[in-house]
Amino acid sequence: MLRKLLTQTSLPVHGFITQLDRTSPDYSLYIYPAQLPDKERRKDLENRLGSNPGKQNLDEFAAKFEELALPLISDLPDGGVIVMDELGVLESRAKGFTEKVLDILSEDRPIIIVIKDRQGVPFLDKLRSLSDFKHIRVTRENRDRLFEELAPVVRNWK
Repeated sequence: MLRKLLTQTSLPVHGFITQLDRTSPDYSLYIYPAQLPDKERRKDLENRLGSNPGKQNLDEFAAKFEELALPLISDLPDGGVIVMDELGVLESRAKGFTEKVLDILSEDRPIIIVIKDRQGVPFLDKLRSLSDFKHIRVTRENRDRLFEELAPVVRNWK
């Protein structure tokens, strides 16, 4: 739904999108600039975060994630939408990255963050506790309806 929703804005898109390759034997996880069209997304070593995120060494993943994700949300031009898809347990271990995310949240611009539905992770709990943001729980059952509700909002972002 996120990719479809982003087609509704006329603003530049910044940030990142992660993608798990369920077809690879090791379930490789990749990161891409959010503005990169699907057809241009390659599965290369340069953008590979690791394999089977649930079994990978957490510190190694956090270091690799910070190396690849931090530049995608740093020194962004004014204007535009910032996308971070998705933030979970592993990403929350990347200290420099989490600090940057909290800095970004003080900016006056549209921000979309997909947060893993996992409780008890301090960074994720902090993001969910922020009252200045609209929190929307997306499920398979509601995602089509939510798109219809959110598309006009995204179209009106300035």
